[in-house]
Amino acid sequence: MMTSTAGMQGIATLPLYSMMKGALRGFAKGLAREGGPAGVTVNVVSPIAYSPAMTAAIEADPLMGKGFSRQIPLGRVGDPENEVGAGVAMLSGPHARYVTGQTLGIDGGQFTSQ
Repeated sequence: MMTSTAGMQGIATLPLYSMMKGALRGFAKGLAREGGPAGVTVNVVSPIAYSPAMTAAIEADPLMGKGFSRQIPLGRVGDPENEVGAGVAMLSGPHARYVTGQTLGIDGGQFTSQ
């Protein structure tokens, strides 16, 4: 499942969005407990990466993009294919067969800095 850092820290201007993203984390934990005895793993990825909507917003307001990047400890927004995709591939592969019910933040340290 995909969520957002909003589900872990909340966003003042988007409380319903934050609630739904947080609910996905609980849903995944429940599914992980239910599927565990059958060997099914369920995890959540919480990325901060470029998307078509984010790219359009930054193109419309370049200062917003610079301000957003300054809030991320690594200083930049992630690449959806090479960085987020690598985390998803890891969770989907055999090396994560003992990982379940977890949220993997692929966010340049954004959540850990809060």
